[in-house]
Amino acid sequence: MKSIIVSTTLMLLPLLSTAKPLLKSRQIADPQPTAGDLNNAVFKWQSDTGLVSNFLNVAVDPNGPPTGQDLLNDAASAFSSENDELNWKAVIDSSDLAFEDPRIAQANDTLVTQGTFQMVVQGLQDISINGDSVRQADVDNINNVRCSQVLPAIDMYFAAVADFLNAVSTEGPFQTQTAVRPFACQS
Repeated sequence: MKSIIVSTTLMLLPLLSTAKPLLKSRQIADPQPTAGDLNNAVFKWQSDTGLVSNFLNVAVDPNGPPTGQDLLNDAASAFSSENDELNWKAVIDSSDLAFEDPRIAQANDTLVTQGTFQMVVQGLQDISINGDSVRQADVDNINNVRCSQVLPAIDMYFAAVADFLNAVSTEGPFQTQTAVRPFACQS
Protein backbone atom coordinates (compact mmCIF):
# COMPACT_ATOMS: atom_id res chain seq x y z
CA MET A 1 0.00 0.00 0.00
CA LYS A 2 2.79 2.41 0.91
CA SER A 3 4.53 1.79 -2.42
CA ILE A 4 1.30 2.58 -4.33
CA ILE A 5 1.03 5.96 -2.59
CA VAL A 6 4.68 6.75 -3.25
CA SER A 7 4.40 5.65 -6.89
CA THR A 8 1.23 7.67 -7.42
CA THR A 9 2.78 10.73 -5.80
CA LEU A 10 5.89 10.43 -7.96
CA MET A 11 3.74 10.12 -11.09
CA LEU A 12 1.70 13.21 -10.19
CA LEU A 13 4.64 15.36 -9.11
CA PRO A 14 5.46 16.63 -12.64
CA LEU A 15 1.81 17.55 -13.14
CA LEU A 16 1.64 19.43 -9.85
CA SER A 17 4.76 21.42 -10.62
CA THR A 18 3.27 22.71 -13.89
CA ALA A 19 -0.18 23.49 -12.52
CA LYS A 20 -1.29 27.11 -12.37
CA PRO A 21 -0.81 28.46 -8.87
CA LEU A 22 -3.84 29.22 -6.75
CA LEU A 23 -3.68 32.77 -5.53
CA LYS A 24 -4.87 33.71 -2.10
CA SER A 25 -8.47 34.97 -1.92
CA ARG A 26 -9.40 33.90 -5.43
CA GLN A 27 -12.48 32.00 -6.40
CA ILE A 28 -12.91 30.92 -9.98
CA ALA A 29 -16.35 31.56 -11.37
CA ASP A 30 -17.89 29.47 -14.06
CA PRO A 31 -18.55 30.80 -16.65
CA GLN A 32 -15.74 33.27 -17.13
CA PRO A 33 -16.56 36.98 -17.11
CA THR A 34 -17.06 38.41 -20.58
CA ALA A 35 -15.01 41.24 -22.06
CA GLY A 36 -17.91 43.53 -21.16
CA ASP A 37 -17.89 42.27 -17.56
CA LEU A 38 -14.16 42.95 -17.26
CA ASN A 39 -14.43 46.41 -18.81
CA ASN A 40 -17.40 47.24 -16.55
CA ALA A 41 -15.46 46.03 -13.50
CA VAL A 42 -12.61 48.42 -14.31
CA PHE A 43 -14.92 51.42 -14.65
CA LYS A 44 -16.91 50.56 -11.52
CA TRP A 45 -13.71 50.00 -9.53
CA GLN A 46 -12.32 53.28 -10.84
CA SER A 47 -15.51 55.06 -9.77
CA ASP A 48 -15.23 53.63 -6.26
CA THR A 49 -11.60 54.81 -6.02
CA GLY A 50 -12.86 58.27 -6.98
CA LEU A 51 -15.48 58.29 -4.24
CA VAL A 52 -12.90 57.31 -1.62
CA SER A 53 -10.37 59.84 -2.93
CA ASN A 54 -13.00 62.58 -2.87
CA PHE A 55 -13.78 61.78 0.75
CA LEU A 56 -10.07 61.91 1.63
CA ASN A 57 -9.81 65.33 -0.05
CA VAL A 58 -12.90 66.75 1.65
CA ALA A 59 -12.14 65.24 5.07
CA VAL A 60 -9.07 67.46 5.46
CA ASP A 61 -10.25 70.46 3.43
CA PRO A 62 -8.75 73.56 5.05
CA ASN A 63 -11.84 75.53 4.04
CA GLY A 64 -14.05 73.54 6.35
CA PRO A 65 -14.09 69.77 6.43
CA PRO A 66 -17.24 67.97 7.52
CA THR A 67 -17.60 67.51 11.24
CA GLY A 68 -19.77 65.57 13.64
CA GLN A 69 -22.44 63.39 12.07
CA ASP A 70 -21.65 64.66 8.56
CA LEU A 71 -18.09 63.35 8.90
CA LEU A 72 -19.33 60.01 10.24
CA ASN A 73 -21.81 59.67 7.35
CA ASP A 74 -19.25 60.67 4.71
CA ALA A 75 -16.68 58.26 6.17
CA ALA A 76 -19.28 55.46 6.24
CA SER A 77 -20.03 56.11 2.57
CA ALA A 78 -16.31 56.01 1.69
CA PHE A 79 -15.95 52.83 3.75
CA SER A 80 -18.81 51.29 1.77
CA SER A 81 -17.20 52.34 -1.54
CA GLU A 82 -13.87 50.87 -0.47
CA ASN A 83 -15.55 47.57 0.36
CA ASP A 84 -17.43 47.71 -2.96
CA GLU A 85 -14.07 47.77 -4.74
CA LEU A 86 -13.69 44.14 -3.69
CA ASN A 87 -16.67 43.20 -5.88
CA TRP A 88 -14.94 44.58 -8.98
CA LYS A 89 -11.62 43.02 -8.01
CA ALA A 90 -13.45 39.69 -7.66
CA VAL A 91 -14.77 39.92 -11.23
CA ILE A 92 -11.23 40.29 -12.55
CA ASP A 93 -9.88 37.68 -10.15
CA SER A 94 -12.49 35.20 -11.40
CA SER A 95 -11.19 35.40 -14.96
CA ASP A 96 -8.43 33.38 -16.57
CA LEU A 97 -6.53 36.65 -16.76
CA ALA A 98 -5.92 36.40 -13.02
CA PHE A 99 -3.80 33.31 -13.62
CA GLU A 100 -2.21 34.36 -16.89
CA ASP A 101 -0.92 37.87 -16.20
CA PRO A 102 1.81 38.19 -13.57
CA ARG A 103 0.77 41.80 -12.89
CA ILE A 104 -2.44 40.49 -11.33
CA ALA A 105 -0.50 38.20 -9.01
CA GLN A 106 1.86 41.03 -8.05
CA ALA A 107 -1.00 43.48 -7.46
CA ASN A 108 -2.95 40.89 -5.47
CA ASP A 109 0.13 40.32 -3.32
CA THR A 110 0.29 44.04 -2.56
CA LEU A 111 -3.43 44.43 -1.87
CA VAL A 112 -4.24 41.16 -0.09
CA THR A 113 -1.13 39.34 1.12
CA GLN A 114 0.60 42.48 2.37
CA GLY A 115 -2.69 43.76 3.79
CA THR A 116 -2.54 47.25 2.30
CA PHE A 117 -6.15 47.19 1.14
CA GLN A 118 -7.27 46.15 4.62
CA MET A 119 -5.33 49.06 6.14
CA VAL A 120 -7.45 51.46 4.07
CA VAL A 121 -10.66 49.67 5.03
CA GLN A 122 -9.77 49.81 8.73
CA GLY A 123 -8.84 53.49 8.56
CA LEU A 124 -12.10 54.45 6.89
CA GLN A 125 -14.06 52.35 9.35
CA ASP A 126 -12.22 54.02 12.23
CA ILE A 127 -13.16 57.49 10.96
CA SER A 128 -16.78 56.39 10.43
CA ILE A 129 -16.95 55.33 14.09
CA ASN A 130 -14.65 57.78 15.90
CA GLY A 131 -14.90 60.85 13.67
CA ASP A 132 -12.97 64.00 14.41
CA SER A 133 -10.68 62.47 17.04
CA VAL A 134 -8.96 60.20 14.48
CA ARG A 135 -9.67 62.01 11.22
CA GLN A 136 -6.31 63.65 10.49
CA ALA A 137 -4.13 60.71 11.55
CA ASP A 138 -6.26 58.15 9.73
CA VAL A 139 -6.51 60.24 6.54
CA ASP A 140 -2.72 60.68 6.57
CA ASN A 141 -2.17 56.94 7.07
CA ILE A 142 -4.73 56.02 4.41
CA ASN A 143 -3.25 58.46 1.89
CA ASN A 144 0.24 57.15 2.60
CA VAL A 145 -0.66 53.53 1.86
CA ARG A 146 -3.07 54.33 -0.99
CA CYS A 147 -0.68 56.66 -2.83
CA SER A 148 2.38 54.45 -2.50
CA GLN A 149 0.92 50.94 -2.77
CA VAL A 150 -2.84 50.46 -3.16
CA LEU A 151 -3.59 52.73 -6.11
CA PRO A 152 -0.52 51.64 -8.11
CA ALA A 153 -1.58 48.01 -7.54
CA ILE A 154 -5.09 48.82 -8.79
CA ASP A 155 -3.50 50.48 -11.84
CA MET A 156 -1.72 47.17 -12.52
CA TYR A 157 -5.09 45.41 -12.55
CA PHE A 158 -6.48 48.02 -14.95
CA ALA A 159 -3.47 47.77 -17.30
CA ALA A 160 -3.68 43.97 -17.36
CA VAL A 161 -7.39 44.10 -18.22
CA ALA A 162 -6.86 46.68 -20.99
CA ASP A 163 -4.04 44.63 -22.53
CA PHE A 164 -6.11 41.45 -22.30
CA LEU A 165 -9.20 43.07 -23.84
CA ASN A 166 -7.17 44.60 -26.66
CA ALA A 167 -5.77 41.14 -27.41
CA VAL A 168 -9.05 39.19 -27.37
CA SER A 169 -11.86 41.60 -28.19
CA THR A 170 -12.93 43.23 -31.43
CA GLU A 171 -14.74 45.98 -29.51
CA GLY A 172 -11.56 47.95 -28.66
CA PRO A 173 -9.29 49.63 -28.52
CA PHE A 174 -9.50 49.71 -24.74
CA GLN A 175 -7.62 52.50 -23.01
CA THR A 176 -5.75 51.78 -19.81
CA GLN A 177 -7.56 53.45 -16.93
CA THR A 178 -6.00 54.62 -13.68
CA ALA A 179 -7.35 54.71 -10.16
CA VAL A 180 -8.48 58.16 -9.05
CA ARG A 181 -5.91 59.78 -6.76
CA PRO A 182 -6.60 62.12 -3.84
CA PHE A 183 -4.76 65.44 -3.81
CA ALA A 184 -2.32 64.00 -1.26
CA CYS A 185 -0.84 61.75 -3.94
CA GLN A 186 0.26 64.80 -5.94
CA SER A 187 2.60 66.09 -3.25
